[in-house]
Amino acid sequence: MLPAAVLLALALRRAAGLDLGLSTKCVSIPTDMAMCHDIGYSEMRLPNLLGHVGLPEVVGKAAAWQRLVSTGCHPHAGIFLCSLFAPVCLDTFIQPCRSMCVAVRDSCAPVLQCQGRPWPGSLDCDRFPADEDTCLASLGKDAKRGLGAFPKPICQTCPASDELLTRRKVLDIFCIGNFAAKVKLSRKRPAFGAQEYDIDCQVEFINQGSLLPFDARSVIKQWFLINGNCTRQLVHAHRPKVYLIVGTTEEMNIVVNQVYHWQKWDYRLTLATQKLKHRKSTALQCEACTGLGQNCTGEVVTCPQDHNFCGITLFESELFEENVKVNGIIKNCVPSNYCEVGSADINLGKKRRSRTSVSCCKTDACNTAFPAKLKRLETKLNGLRCPACYASFSDSCSDETVDCVGSESHCIDLAGFIHTGEATGKVAMKGCATPAVCAPILGGAATFTGISSAITNLESDRSNDPSYLS
Repeated sequence: MLPAAVLLALALRRAAGLDLGLSTKCVSIPTDMAMCHDIGYSEMRLPNLLGHVGLPEVVGKAAAWQRLVSTGCHPHAGIFLCSLFAPVCLDTFIQPCRSMCVAVRDSCAPVLQCQGRPWPGSLDCDRFPADEDTCLASLGKDAKRGLGAFPKPICQTCPASDELLTRRKVLDIFCIGNFAAKVKLSRKRPAFGAQEYDIDCQVEFINQGSLLPFDARSVIKQWFLINGNCTRQLVHAHRPKVYLIVGTTEEMNIVVNQVYHWQKWDYRLTLATQKLKHRKSTALQCEACTGLGQNCTGEVVTCPQDHNFCGITLFESELFEENVKVNGIIKNCVPSNYCEVGSADINLGKKRRSRTSVSCCKTDACNTAFPAKLKRLETKLNGLRCPACYASFSDSCSDETVDCVGSESHCIDLAGFIHTGEATGKVAMKGCATPAVCAPILGGAATFTGISSAITNLESDRSNDPSYLS
């Protein structure tokens, strides 16, 4: 896993930073500044880059931006804002690069506009240094493109809201929409006198549809944050309210089409929900979770129709330091062809290696305690030699040579991204690989160290390599 501290350190340019003299001081980042936690450092410098002198002022001003970061509008939004509100405590001030500001602005300004707020003049991107100067660099458009494979909520016209439904209509709605969820909305106490209230959003899926099991709840919560004007119309001032929301995924955009008030006394919704769950009772159910280590636990979810196996994906990486292993696991519903790809191993030389294996079973929740384990590491040379290298925060690396072993029958040239929280890091690697690495079904998630990843380039070659000996 790539911590944000590494991203911050490696993104700094070569010249001296902005030095504001001895009038500044280092203080701990307050626990109340939630958006600036887990960014790789724990101390900030005051006054900050926005001219805030005291912690109460900083915390109060930053609270208004927490909601924007929570919308997931850009993977660097938190780092960009925290570099201004809570700059890292170094000998010099490090400003965000203009390219980072532009990337965050282009993705997040529409979200602010959806909430009736313009992009503020204090964050005018022209005030920040160009990328060739000393600044915190962005991975910019490439990172955004790497994240584009996952459905995201968008700003939209508020969906129609109905009070009364027939059971037949509810079932028809469930069948037409891609997903349906029961959502409980309530006000939370505003943070530090912020003008806007916070929303406590609890989500229970009735029909998860095409949404990914790991991200589904956060995606629905992000929709309510982005479409704040719609949320204000639904939330009650003094008590929680429960709604049924039904929507679709259109061109990787999540759209809520209809909202229904879920009255406690309305038996129609309850009966329709029970009938839908009865219809789905014949579908396979699997545990869904992801985590570092040897095991994870999560909810048992109903699988889509074309996902007829429960899968366990185990991975082990030794990419960042020799003799330092990172293990992880993913459990979810998978299609049958995912179970056929075999072990996906990458050998980068110098004891750097990534291994992934997939185990499948076909009964309800069978992946909860399924005895999955990585295949034993092969060591016998097979005669193939491949260019080999590994680089973080780059889309290329310098070649060496590695001797391939066992079933490593291909040479690969791979580039992509690793996403960890608010941080996104480029990676590039070349080396020996098993055939499964080249299988499109893996989609890149299994070849890195877990969490979230996206491959932007993968070249896999065997037949044209003269050094391969069968």
